[in-house]
Amino acid sequence: MSNKLVHKYLFNTWSNNITSQFIQEGILAMEESTQEDAFQKVQRFMDSMWVEPLETKVTGGVMSPTFNIFAQGAIIENTHAWSNIRTHLAGRKYLVLPRHG
Repeated sequence: MSNKLVHKYLFNTWSNNITSQFIQEGILAMEESTQEDAFQKVQRFMDSMWVEPLETKVTGGVMSPTFNIFAQGAIIENTHAWSNIRTHLAGRKYLVLPRHG
């Protein structure tokens, strides 16, 4: 599986209705004067995501694609908001392909 395909699947999960609603509800709970800036920062955070493959193998030396996912969390300056977003994204269901070997 290519980095681009993994990125696409992740971005789709990060952008779907469940995550969008979570983000929107969090931002709408903020002071109105900070909401537009918050929306822009969350979008910049999501756009900053990148994927790095790990060269992992299972028994018998069969490749087992594994990826590290990164994004610029410091874009979201509010520690409480960042913690909530990180926890939400970590708890999402992501595509898992069966391993062969």
